[in-house]
Amino acid sequence: MNDSGSSSAPHSSPSSTDRTAGATCDAAPGREAGCQELHDVRAGELQEIGIRRDVAGLPEDAGANLVGLSLSGGGLRSACFGLGFVQALHRSGLWRYIDYLSTVSGGGYIGAYLSSKVVREERAFDKDYFPLATDKNGRQSPDTQKFIYGGNLFYRPFALLNKYLIGLFFINLTFVSAIVAIGALIAFLWRCFDQNKVGEATANCRQDKGLAAR
Repeated sequence: MNDSGSSSAPHSSPSSTDRTAGATCDAAPGREAGCQELHDVRAGELQEIGIRRDVAGLPEDAGANLVGLSLSGGGLRSACFGLGFVQALHRSGLWRYIDYLSTVSGGGYIGAYLSSKVVREERAFDKDYFPLATDKNGRQSPDTQKFIYGGNLFYRPFALLNKYLIGLFFINLTFVSAIVAIGALIAFLWRCFDQNKVGEATANCRQDKGLAAR
């Protein structure tokens, strides 16, 4: 997670990513402006990572050995797994080595919460401050429980009824109404055969088919 500091930090010679970007720029003339923007973004990232490492008490050489953490998707299961994994990283003192955090779907539930905390609190995570840390007994802290159960509708039955069951009711009502409408249409068409005109037209059609067969 990048810390929102303002001081600058030195960084090393271009990394492999910088060399690859430079080779791409050399092979694509006419894109100098876009390549310069890419280098500027890269330099800005390295500067921010250098600041973050300085706050975390790590070497500021942000041009090499960058560390990224990816939390995959998978709904609630991946969110629970990601929660336990980042808690284990923090408990073991390894969280401070993470330079990049990439998440998707269920993993984004954890990543987005941590990112929003950094931006809102304007404070880097350390051994004394981690919003999802467990307590001394390894149990989930009140803040973590609030995060987990904050949107749990099973603790709010009326909200559950309003948000899910009422919608399910209307979906089923629409489905049943469609079945009734189709059945009524079939019954109406079937009853049409009892009309004299329809009967006569059917009889004439049969006679025409009989004459054609002869």
